[in-house]
Amino acid sequence: MSVLYNNPSKIWVFVALIYLPSLVQVAIADDLSIDPAPYFPSFVNVDYGIDSDESRDFFIFTNLAVASNNRFSIGYGNHDEIVRGSLEELDTNTYVLGYTYFANIDFRFGVDYEHWGDEEKITTDTFSAFVSFDISNFILTFSPQYRQIEIITESNCSGSLDNTALAADAKYFINRNWAITAGYATFDYSNERDELLGCVAEEEIPFLVARLKSVADDNQVLLGVNLYINTEHFSLDWARIESAIDGDMSFVTTAYAATDVFDDWTLALTVGNVENYDDTTTSFIKGSVTHYW
Repeated sequence: MSVLYNNPSKIWVFVALIYLPSLVQVAIADDLSIDPAPYFPSFVNVDYGIDSDESRDFFIFTNLAVASNNRFSIGYGNHDEIVRGSLEELDTNTYVLGYTYFANIDFRFGVDYEHWGDEEKITTDTFSAFVSFDISNFILTFSPQYRQIEIITESNCSGSLDNTALAADAKYFINRNWAITAGYATFDYSNERDELLGCVAEEEIPFLVARLKSVADDNQVLLGVNLYINTEHFSLDWARIESAIDGDMSFVTTAYAATDVFDDWTLALTVGNVENYDDTTTSFIKGSVTHYW
């Protein structure tokens, strides 16, 4: 499992949801009494990351304020890795489209589409929606999702399966500097999952199981703590991810730091490690630069 950028199943951190809520959160942390709707600038963000398994990741994402309260987003990413549990290489591309409407500073909603994968091995098409609103010092976000996973092999084990999911997360601002976060996502799969796994058992295709485990989660739990100091943002997050294929669990610990530069630039660094399904550990690092206008 790669954590250099958002696995398609990590629906509570879809790229279209990462940056806009964070703008609102920083505003709230800076002044808990804010009433008028703020100006959210357009921005472009570039990420690049590597990990100890020699995986590499690149992602570029832009969010455009095209009209009052309306925003459109588009993103592209590329990722290469050796699939855990096999010697198979995966070189995947990600394409993202999104729309967000800000009714006011306290209420926003949107829709997103994401295509991810290697067209010769495995792909996913994901449709999601979200609604996010503020109540007192809380920011609450709910996101339903529909996704189709397509498996392509040279055996009889090719096929597709669908899943639906629901994610919810809450961020509570203790004061203008500190906030805590909790999130949960649950996934439900079509009957084709069991048929595919039965086919795998008959034909003994380990790389297919490894492919499915990279995208098919049963549930996810996220806990985090955030610190805001002037224009700096620091966070420490922990996630537990349970596989929908065999119930194995992985654990992700992430530390994040970001700072504003020259008013219209933000630099960020993310480091962490993953306790993988097979009892190995993967360390990773990712750098990010964002420009606002």
